[in-house]
Amino acid sequence: MRTSAFDENIDVECIPLIIALNNLKGVETYESCCGHLIEPFRIWFRCNDFNSLAIITRTFDKRYSDGKWRVVLETDDIKHSNFPCFSVCLESVKPFNNWKEMLKSINNATYYLNSWHMHKEIAKWCRVIKITKLLMV
Repeated sequence: MRTSAFDENIDVECIPLIIALNNLKGVETYESCCGHLIEPFRIWFRCNDFNSLAIITRTFDKRYSDGKWRVVLETDDIKHSNFPCFSVCLESVKPFNNWKEMLKSINNATYYLNSWHMHKEIAKWCRVIKITKLLMV
């Protein structure tokens, strides 16, 4: 299934994680490859929001994920406006053994990435509501 928001050359297996990453504040994905069961799955992105980077690293921490992913900081020789001089690579620790394993891991990761993001958003709005109620008293 292709979607008009993506280049026709994109590996469709990458799309759910790309969408979840790009939904985080200050995250911009720019390259990806599913690895095709030969190489590790990889998505490169830039991030200028440390709260979002914290969500990403927590999502892929072995305590919360299936342990098949890691987040790697890489130097970036090109200065991009609004982004620090490093890139981040989300990659599988090794190539996946089969498509079913890959998709299960992607679904799990996408679920937790969205959950941690929504948890932060809900907590932020709860603080706003609490402050608003205090001001109304």
